[in-house]
Amino acid sequence: MLCWMLVADVEGSPFICSITWTVAVNIMDSIFARNTSTGVPKKFLSQTPNFYFTHVDVRKKLYNSDGKFSLKETLLPYPERMFDVIWAHSLFTHMIFDEMEHYIAEFSRIMKGNGTLYASYYLMNDVTAEGISKRTAGFDFTNRVGECFTFDTENPEEGVAQSESFVKRIYQKYGFSIIEPIHYSDWDKHTKPDQDFIIADLIE
Repeated sequence: MLCWMLVADVEGSPFICSITWTVAVNIMDSIFARNTSTGVPKKFLSQTPNFYFTHVDVRKKLYNSDGKFSLKETLLPYPERMFDVIWAHSLFTHMIFDEMEHYIAEFSRIMKGNGTLYASYYLMNDVTAEGISKRTAGFDFTNRVGECFTFDTENPEEGVAQSESFVKRIYQKYGFSIIEPIHYSDWDKHTKPDQDFIIADLIE
């Protein structure tokens, strides 16, 4: 059996779904179609007893200002070396650089050796920086915050592009080996952009 974890952004708050199953399925639309108090539709819960959902009360200015934990002090509620696969979609596009590093460290802690991390980003590099300067990019990531960039200085988590070189350093720091090539989107050219995707294995 494979043990999966999905971490996504639901109205700005991290949402965790752990899955013990031999088949990966696309559950994003099903999860977010109708929210209950835990963010999961009741019908979906009743039909998928092998899915386990955990809500973490993370504090975020825009979406959950009264949350109990800051992103940088949040410990994912799982033991070490539990997951074979972690899927983090549209999560790091709403975290500044040091919050992103904290979550990569947590992923490294709870992932089994040789496990695989799938994560999406808006990656800032020479190509995307040129798109922003030419005003062809989907987002105007012109405000630098440490190792990342945002289009809203008052609420930076509204949208964040991570420095690609920084992401690579963080992956290496916490034992992840990126599987080349990185899957770049063309958000530097379109107003309704997809996200860049990095697949990496945790080296034992």
